[in-house]
Amino acid sequence: MNQAMSRRLRPCGLLLLLPVLMANTPPSLAGASSPLAATTAPDHIVLEGLPNELLLYQCVKLTAALRDSSGNPATTSGAVQVQLYSTLMGGAFYPSEYCSAGTEIAGVTIAAGTSSQFFWYRATVPGAVTISASDGAGGLSDALSRLLSVVALPTLEFRLEMSAAPQVGVPIELTVSAKNASGVATGYSGTIQFYTKATGVTLPANYTFTPNDAGVKKFTLTFMKKGVYELTVTDTANTQLLGRISSFEVLTGPAVAFTMNLPTDVTAGEPVEFKVVPVDADNNPTTYLGAVHFTTTVPKAELPIDTPNDAPLPVELTVTFFTASSMPQEFRITDLSSGRGSTGTSQVVVHPAALKKVELTPSPDDEVPACGPVTITLTPKDEYDNVVDETLSGASLCKAQDSSATFDSTTLKAHVVSGDCVTGVLTGSAQVVWKDMKEENVEFKFSGANVDGPLVIHWKAGLPSIETSTFRFLQTSELRPELRTYTGELKLELARRDLCGTLVPLAAGSRLSFAGDEPLALGNPATEVEPGRWLLPVRLPQCPADPSVPLAIWPLINDHELYLPDGKRAERFVTPLCLPPLVQLQLLNEGAKRFAAPGTVVEFEVTVSNSGDAPITDGVLMLSGNGLMSLEPIIDDKPLTPSGEGFTLPELSKGSPVTVKITAQASTQSRETLEALVWCVNASGDRLTEQQTVSFAPDDSKVDVGCGCHAAALPSQLFPWLALLMAASRPWKRLRRLRRGERNGL
Repeated sequence: MNQAMSRRLRPCGLLLLLPVLMANTPPSLAGASSPLAATTAPDHIVLEGLPNELLLYQCVKLTAALRDSSGNPATTSGAVQVQLYSTLMGGAFYPSEYCSAGTEIAGVTIAAGTSSQFFWYRATVPGAVTISASDGAGGLSDALSRLLSVVALPTLEFRLEMSAAPQVGVPIELTVSAKNASGVATGYSGTIQFYTKATGVTLPANYTFTPNDAGVKKFTLTFMKKGVYELTVTDTANTQLLGRISSFEVLTGPAVAFTMNLPTDVTAGEPVEFKVVPVDADNNPTTYLGAVHFTTTVPKAELPIDTPNDAPLPVELTVTFFTASSMPQEFRITDLSSGRGSTGTSQVVVHPAALKKVELTPSPDDEVPACGPVTITLTPKDEYDNVVDETLSGASLCKAQDSSATFDSTTLKAHVVSGDCVTGVLTGSAQVVWKDMKEENVEFKFSGANVDGPLVIHWKAGLPSIETSTFRFLQTSELRPELRTYTGELKLELARRDLCGTLVPLAAGSRLSFAGDEPLALGNPATEVEPGRWLLPVRLPQCPADPSVPLAIWPLINDHELYLPDGKRAERFVTPLCLPPLVQLQLLNEGAKRFAAPGTVVEFEVTVSNSGDAPITDGVLMLSGNGLMSLEPIIDDKPLTPSGEGFTLPELSKGSPVTVKITAQASTQSRETLEALVWCVNASGDRLTEQQTVSFAPDDSKVDVGCGCHAAALPSQLFPWLALLMAASRPWKRLRRLRRGERNGL
């Protein structure tokens, strides 16, 4: 029997050993389903059970609990030593609910496998206290500690008081006082929130009282709607702790704007009565005492005068608008007294009054060119000069009987021309066009409505018109004719005519000239072949940088450009045609090396030929020297005849080149550059050839005295004397007066 008993007791012994075995089993072997297995690692410590207020000498039970990063309970395999802290000198922690003196503790232990440990706290002096917890060096601390009030009596309610009767749009002060049984709860440190069912106010944000508040805090409220309100303030941690103003009325506020019951459509010249009503921020009618000022975008109006500083509103006033407009115009009132800059606006459309007169407007409004039209616009208007959209039957415009003006056209409806008059139906504005072929003043009269007086049109002859004047090339009708380089020439004609086609000369003191793009050569001044008509030769002495770009020529009167009716400049274009010159100038022995000693006579030869079919009869050879003087051209031992700045060439025919020998005297001064420039022009100075340069290298070792002696080396001091001797020994028949360019070369 003992053995049987022993067998029955063995399972009980194993059950007794089970807690010991599990306590010594590593967490990794205990299994995930074990209730004692570790969850996620602790992240922080929280203190649970903190009341909103601590009553003096009250023993309050608190709990130090481990939490993971998500706020869930956490456990560890080892015990956690939690240190407790109180900022109140008269506060202490205890292990039991008796908070007995002498049993104070500095911390608690959270046993292994558990997540919390409770303790008690008691304060023996009033004030504010912060209670917190930490595991010391372990890195766990209390993340939810907060300031508490230690009070002798608990806070029972909040008292709410407004500084004044609330008005729409006016900020008022709300005082919230925490109250206990003996008065103000000066130690209250809770958080309050505001609540109301109304939508016309923005409430303050939640607020946490501080020791400096001593239980009283002021807030600002602004109600934006008129009506009856209820306002409640509660403690966020204890909704039973509250204060309430159960019913109060928000009154009409001060004026922040004005309304005006002005009609949207008014008639010009008719006084309009309207009422100015001040309104508050919720657009409720209210009162206003002060000055206001009126303005409008209507150009002409009779506005109410500014009201006095003590004038009460609402008030009825009168305004009159005179300028009509199809678009809405603004009528504005502005507060001058309150300092708030309150305004009010109304939109009005001002319609014209009844038709009163017809206005006659000529175009052009100054002198009208003879043979040209004048357009007379008939515009019906009211007495305030607003255009009236009314129909006027029997509108008639007549010219003076003895004038030469003739009717041309009209936009009058159902018009009839009879003698000197045109009559029709005027609906809105209409035009009547007249012409006159001669210079005279013509009076026009209108019948059918009042006018400001007869209209006199001044037709004048001799007024140039861009429409009938011509600016063209005589040789061609092409818009952009080709112009050959060197020998090409176009004749450009400008004829100033009036509208009758008669040539119009320039006024006394006026000056006509022409300008053109480079490198055009214009024969300014143009030739006036008859009064009012000029001819201008146009040449192209060389090819422009970009031959593809047309070149422009334009006239100027007193240096001012002329413009077409479309605003473009009056001008004509030519297309450059870059071809080799018909006249060729060739330097003989072009590659030979040439030397010139100071004071010596040098010579070189050129050939001049014409490749064109037409002979050149006005060719001129041009010479210029740099360090050379007394340049003289010779053909067959005969000097060429001087012509202006050059020398006359014989007739140049195709296939018959002319050889010209040119002699020159080198300067007596030693120079680095000695050269001659040679080219051909015509009698008008237009270039026929390119410019050729003949260069001489300086040679100071020899000098030719011009007497047939053999050249020899001479001291440089003798050069001036030998030059004079050479000049004296030349034949007298070759002597002539030096030209200015030659004198400059000495």
